[in-house]
Amino acid sequence: MEEIWWRQVTNARKFREEIQDEIFDLHSIVIQIPEKLQWYEEMQEMVREELHNRESERLLERIDDSGESMEPGELVLRRYCKEERQADYRPSKTHGQFLAGCPDIVLNTRYIWVSNLSYERYRSWLKFLAEYERSVKSKSKGVFILEVNEAVGALRKERGIHNIVWKDMVGRYDITMFALLLLSEWKKPDIYKQYVAELASALSADNARLCGALSAARLELAENPQQCLEKQCEKLDFPPPPAETSAKAVWEVQLKVLFPITEQFRQQFTGRYGSQIERLLPLQAVYGEVFDEPGTVELGTLKYLCDLGKLVVTGEDLRRLVLFHKTRNILAHLQTVDYTEVEELLRFAAGGDKN
Repeated sequence: MEEIWWRQVTNARKFREEIQDEIFDLHSIVIQIPEKLQWYEEMQEMVREELHNRESERLLERIDDSGESMEPGELVLRRYCKEERQADYRPSKTHGQFLAGCPDIVLNTRYIWVSNLSYERYRSWLKFLAEYERSVKSKSKGVFILEVNEAVGALRKERGIHNIVWKDMVGRYDITMFALLLLSEWKKPDIYKQYVAELASALSADNARLCGALSAARLELAENPQQCLEKQCEKLDFPPPPAETSAKAVWEVQLKVLFPITEQFRQQFTGRYGSQIERLLPLQAVYGEVFDEPGTVELGTLKYLCDLGKLVVTGEDLRRLVLFHKTRNILAHLQTVDYTEVEELLRFAAGGDKN
């Protein structure tokens, strides 16, 4: 699944490629990602492999800054300069200025990915890096990736340092597209794929790994979203969202997918029985709305006309009219529709009663 996420989902791929392209062009960057970015290690390895394929001499190395207290410039000096070069350093220059003027150090052959930065450490590293970038005059230089999470807040802008922000590039649309890609080979009509993809996206709260697991459940997710969600969260060791939160997400999906189907049925119904409806015009609904054309009459009024015997329809059309009217009312009252009814609406939208 991670291959599909990082290589085929457009904006997730662009995020990864922008990291690769910027540092390959020797631009130091700050990347801001969610606290728990799914398939993070896989993304980092893809970046490493792509850089190796483009350039075999410069290596990507990682610095885990969690718990680190040493000033960033001093840390870089100690890690990426030989002892004799370290001995040349004098406090009359900043570490950034000194390192920028050293053409023959290991630093100049490295991409350095610094992760687990607190807000204070991010500010310290950014200060060092800004000084280094202002001072360096050669393309023989170290390239830095400072990685921070969203708790840091808005990123500072520094000359020569590019910011790449996950939430500005990847959103719910990408999660939904990921689900659709995973469902592309499911032997069901497209409306079923859309419904399950929308459920997986909405219930995963932008967590790509959970979205993938829910999409893989397919019909199980459609039939019992809450039970499926709890099952997949347990498998993945994720805390499940509150039941009311997931119920609201399911309702929003049903409103988005099923409500237009009820309108599709209404238009088909008024088209089929237009001549009968026209003879009854104008019609006034119980809440006062007046209908002057057959195509504008709502489901509740159509059902009322059938109940009075003023509109004669087939048994199957009457059964569906009752069902679609009931579905529309349930959704209008912020309630979710049972899968038995959902299934019938999806089959109608797919153009028949075949699975």
